[in-house]
Amino acid sequence: MRIIKNTIKRLLSLSGYSLAKKPAYDEYIAFKTLNIPPPLIECLVHKRPATISFYKYGCLQHQRTDQQNILWTTHEAGLFSCLTTTMWTISEIWQEGRTCHEINNSFSMNSFKEVRGQSTWYRLFKKKSSGDIDRRMSTRPLERGHFDHHSDYYLVVNKHLGREWARAYVDAFMTPSDEVLETAEFFDEKYRIAMAPTIAVCYRGTDKHIEVKPTPISHYFATVDKLLVSKSDAEVLIQTDQEQVRDAFVERYGTRCKYIEELPVTTGDRVLHSDSKLCGDRDVFAKNLYAMCLALSKSDVLVTHTGNVGFFLALHMLILQKKVIQFS
Repeated sequence: MRIIKNTIKRLLSLSGYSLAKKPAYDEYIAFKTLNIPPPLIECLVHKRPATISFYKYGCLQHQRTDQQNILWTTHEAGLFSCLTTTMWTISEIWQEGRTCHEINNSFSMNSFKEVRGQSTWYRLFKKKSSGDIDRRMSTRPLERGHFDHHSDYYLVVNKHLGREWARAYVDAFMTPSDEVLETAEFFDEKYRIAMAPTIAVCYRGTDKHIEVKPTPISHYFATVDKLLVSKSDAEVLIQTDQEQVRDAFVERYGTRCKYIEELPVTTGDRVLHSDSKLCGDRDVFAKNLYAMCLALSKSDVLVTHTGNVGFFLALHMLILQKKVIQFS
């Protein structure tokens, strides 16, 4: 226990946390509130960082030069939830005038890895050089604090983050890897997303009702029907985790409706990544999910729910200045 407390004390001192004002028994409690997994504590001590900055969803390991700063992410949830909290943390880092040049997700996103505890960020995204990141990330978000991922996405992208910063962030940290890009291009070609005028619809089911009240499917139908009046040759692509919603769209729009067959669905309310029988190979599932996001950005218009998946779909569309209709 003494070794653990001494380790915690050292890490807290590196972060500038004042131990003098805290009783000794409170050190461990104070550290636990930082949401740092015990294996990451050991990893950080081994790395011998110059200083550490703690955030709600990770910590920034400072080395002797800024070009070696590493963000260790710690959020465990759905893929796009993890992507949201990573974006939150990096926006905080830039708001403070600091920099980050590498992301390590060994302690995050483990429901989307076949081997837990590995860093898979650069399987999904290309690793950019420190100089490239510095050139792209030359501005700061327009507003301080975390953006609300349950608010109006047009305002989040254009008023809170700023479209310039949002674009720079995606370029610096979320440029797809070659494998993800190849899959996105496959989806685009197979489902005629860019070729045909496509109305993309994203409906998130399963457990999403816990966070936000779901919008009735009839509202989605009414919106799509109106869009089809002005886009008579358009096709509808429904992206959902709920099989009965997908089937309802197919029944309503017939041969004009399409969906990505490579992504799983369920009739229940369990999230797909909680069951390996549903999601299959977890590395492939993660790759296909982000590839789907890129492919759907080729659509003419997006009709989306409010949630993390909807946010990243809207983010890519709004960066390209395309039309987004959001249900709150």
